[in-house]
Amino acid sequence: MKSTDARPVAEGTDQEPERQPLFPHYSPSDRHSVEPIKYVRQAGWLTIVLTALFMWAEFGNAPPVYWSIMGVAFGALILLRGALELRQSDQQRFRWSQQLARSLDRWFPYLLFTLQTLFMFLLVAVLWFILPVLGVYLHPALHIGMFSLLVLIAIRRLIGEWARHKGAEIRLPVQDALQYVTTIIVTLLVAIALTHAISPFGHPITGDNTMPIVIIWVIASFVILCCIILFIDRLFVKRQR
Repeated sequence: MKSTDARPVAEGTDQEPERQPLFPHYSPSDRHSVEPIKYVRQAGWLTIVLTALFMWAEFGNAPPVYWSIMGVAFGALILLRGALELRQSDQQRFRWSQQLARSLDRWFPYLLFTLQTLFMFLLVAVLWFILPVLGVYLHPALHIGMFSLLVLIAIRRLIGEWARHKGAEIRLPVQDALQYVTTIIVTLLVAIALTHAISPFGHPITGDNTMPIVIIWVIASFVILCCIILFIDRLFVKRQR
């Protein structure tokens, strides 16, 4: 009888440890979560203030995108406040809110990461869409490149955190690929912006500005080629290991 009673205690392997979420330092119960939560709030209010200033500068002719940005920023801040109130409030809740409060440490890190990414997009959008008002023509390629860059930054953060969560000792090939793709996009954005500064879009390239533009794109091509070669080299070395 003693041996059978002691068996569950001795083995103790039937229950798996609870899986931690990504970004565990974002959990409200973690003492390090105060700083990222504060930064997200500051980013939200900065987005709202900048949008309000630009709308005031437009004297009533602000584009609809500013109203959308301000509304999304307000909604995101209210969502963050409501999520934190689940932990701080002692009042009676509905059953679903009690379940959310009990599992707060599991889903709140993903919410905070999403809000960080959202405010990054909104802040860049506020500053980006003011450029046409200032007379700067933005080619569609610049729009695609800029917002593709923001998406890549968010994906790199997510995959990097996943790799740390899994305890990976080496970088994943997709991490290297995203790093080099990010470098290529930044290079193209800089090259297109410099080309536009020398010869505005829609104007023919004349003999006076041909050489600077050729130099810009030769350097850009060299950087892109180096990124491709380095990625292939790292991928080949990892396969050999």
